[in-house]
Amino acid sequence: MVEIKDLSINLGDFSLSDVNLTIGEGEYFVVLGPTGAGKTVLLECIAGLRRLKRGGIWVNGNNVTGLPPEARNMGYVPQDYVLFPYLDVAQNLAFGLKQRRYSKNEMSERMKNLVDLFDLSHLLNRDTLTLSGGEKQRIALARALSTEPRILLLDEPLTALDPGLKHKLWWELKKLQRSLRVTLIHVTHDFEEALVLADRIAVLNNGEIVQVDIPEKVFRKPRSRFVAEFLEVENIYKGRIMEREGRFTRIALENEIDIWGITEVDNEVFVSIRPEDITLTKDKSARYQTKNMLRGEVSAILNRGILVQVIIDVGLPFVSLITRQTYLDLGLNIGAPVDILFDEENVHIF
Repeated sequence: MVEIKDLSINLGDFSLSDVNLTIGEGEYFVVLGPTGAGKTVLLECIAGLRRLKRGGIWVNGNNVTGLPPEARNMGYVPQDYVLFPYLDVAQNLAFGLKQRRYSKNEMSERMKNLVDLFDLSHLLNRDTLTLSGGEKQRIALARALSTEPRILLLDEPLTALDPGLKHKLWWELKKLQRSLRVTLIHVTHDFEEALVLADRIAVLNNGEIVQVDIPEKVFRKPRSRFVAEFLEVENIYKGRIMEREGRFTRIALENEIDIWGITEVDNEVFVSIRPEDITLTKDKSARYQTKNMLRGEVSAILNRGILVQVIIDVGLPFVSLITRQTYLDLGLNIGAPVDILFDEENVHIF
């Protein structure tokens, strides 16, 4: 288990402030945030590459705050992989083992395991400058795991890869982490990557942790406007609690638009509704089990490949994300009248 307590560091024009996190043994933990949020700085602090101003880091109850990187038993893969250009692939893989003075038999056994695990046998004699992005990533991971660290730290490991390869490596990373049962701390600005990989997510902004939760709750129940906007909720409105009817609450938005949700919060609130939770229909005879049905007209259509983003003006713009087949079935075009529907349970209030 990794415990980060009151971690603070001042770098002049940037600082991390009172970061507190507990990461379970064998957990795939993702630190998510925009560029400049402090993700890399936090990872470097955990790795022992930066001196803290305040606070500390504990691993399995042991204070490692004052230990140098090589004494922390952590594998670290920086964003650019940092493969040694003057060594071939085999020599890169063996580097950490030699530094720690493993015997020839131990080195041979570990090298064989790594080569088999990452399918590297055809690359061993290659110059690292000739490798593709995916090959570099696999070799950097293998090298980081060569000394069997308790904790693996990944700094934006897939940023430089094309989408097809990136998606393939998501599954390989998750499979690898589960098979090795290593505690993995992965930083990224890609919320889709975080949702696919993480057991839990910490959202970091301006050097502060603003939410920690399982992916589903971070994605569907953001605790602040920043988190909602960063996760592309799209539909975010200011509102005021007006009345309660059973378990449902009426919220007044701008332009005399009322919607219903479920909350115990009072007074002024923010409301968020994910675009994929908004259904579009032209069927006036259909009956829907929701209080949230608003008439509007299509103001914009954006083709997003297999999905289509539709903006409907109901007095306020509501964004819906629908399948291409639904879009074709509805025969939507700019100015077309359409009803929007969404369940009360999908109205998040904070």
